Amino acid sequence: MAKIQVLTKSSRGKAICSKCGKEILSREKYLKATPFRRSPITRCLLCGLKPYETSCSPYKKQVGKLIYDWKKIYGIYDGVVDDIINEVENIKYDIESNLDNMPEQFQDYSVLQDRLGGLDDCLDILIGIDSSNEELENEIINALSCILIS
Repeated sequence: MAKIQVLTKSSRGKAICSKCGKEILSREKYLKATPFRRSPITRCLLCGLKPYETSCSPYKKQVGKLIYDWKKIYGIYDGVVDDIINEVENIKYDIESNLDNMPEQFQDYSVLQDRLGGLDDCLDILIGIDSSNEELENEIINALSCILIS
């Protein structure tokens, strides 16, 4: 993941937030990251920039979004655990597909195996969560903490 810098816009050139399209004015602070082999990402402070957004890895983007933004995406309601379970199962399916396409001699030592283990642990905890529990948010956070972002 690329390092995120907080910069102050100089009077030269033009800078536009890549998320909202707002122009960043002279002497205004903004965020900038330069991911590996990709164009720099520029964001205003209102839009923000999270580390997972700078990754080149689809897995890290999916997992990061789920871990850090699940509450904003799903909210808290009776069926939220089922929705998160579906998302984790989709991510797990993608990893299993990638593992199946990998040569056999590399499969036992793969980072993908570790990722699958974390996803399985997460699913085990999520399946045991009672949606009517008052500690629902903490239990979801606990379950999602099993997922490896590496």
